[in-house]
Amino acid sequence: MKSNKDIVITPRQIVIGLLLFLGLALTAFSLGPKIAKLPIFAGPAPIGMTAEAAARTGAEVFFSVDAKLGQEAWLSKVCEISTTNGCQLTTKVFAPMMWPSIEQKALRMSCKVTSAVLSKDLTKENAPAAQSWKLTSTCTNLDTGETSNGNTTVFVSDTADAGWKLERIAFDQEPE
Repeated sequence: MKSNKDIVITPRQIVIGLLLFLGLALTAFSLGPKIAKLPIFAGPAPIGMTAEAAARTGAEVFFSVDAKLGQEAWLSKVCEISTTNGCQLTTKVFAPMMWPSIEQKALRMSCKVTSAVLSKDLTKENAPAAQSWKLTSTCTNLDTGETSNGNTTVFVSDTADAGWKLERIAFDQEPE
């Protein structure tokens, strides 16, 4: 025996189906970006610091000196957050120029960057990314508690294996 079964769809069922479809579509559009940000959908984590973080950290480490700890301790910290060229420049140019005065005055300074603004993107074709940042910082003398504010320009470079790093602090005489 053969049975004939008819499926009957009422207008009410069509309206309910359309409303359910619209609700699911709206939910997908609103949750889609959040789902895409979940770690399972993310690419590899970025390596190292961002350009701004490298500029801020570079200036803070470079200007935070402690004559009691000595030049080697300071150079070690600076070189840790610098590119190879930046470390060599600090070791061969900045340290011999600055450190005698730091030791003579027995300076102990702690500096914090209070603002950072991208000055220029210096990236050239077929070269690592490079940027200059204008920074404002406040330095505190650890012995006297005196504070001083200053502005400086910092150059940072992107490295393939360690993210952005300090390239160098600009000389005061350099044009902007």
